[in-house]
Amino acid sequence: MGDGYSDALFLTAIQYLILLVGVLSAMTHKESPWQQTPDGDIISPAAMRRFYEQQAFAKNFNPFAPTNKPYYPVQSDAWHAFVLDMSDEDIHRHTQIESYQRYQKASSG
Repeated sequence: MGDGYSDALFLTAIQYLILLVGVLSAMTHKESPWQQTPDGDIISPAAMRRFYEQQAFAKNFNPFAPTNKPYYPVQSDAWHAFVLDMSDEDIHRHTQIESYQRYQKASSG
C-alpha cells in the first residue's frame, strides 16, 4: 500500500467484506445515499463521499496510522444492537479501539 488513498480504500473494503451479503445490503439500503436516489438511478460519487465522511470510521484516515491513533470500526446493524441499552459513556468506549493493529490482533483470535 503506502499512499493514504489506497490504505483508505483497502481498510474500508475489508471492513465491509466481513459482513454477510444480506446484512450489507439491508444496512446500506437504509442509508441516505440509497434513500435519496431514485430507483434505477446511479448514486453519485459526491453523495457517497458526503455520507461516508460523516461515519465514525472516516476518522481512520487522513492519514491512516495503524499504530498511532484510535481505530473506529464500521458500525453495522449488529453494532447498533450491541450498544442499544448502553450509556453514552459506554458507547463512546466501544466506538473506538486503541489502534488498527490492536483491532487486527483481537479480530484474528
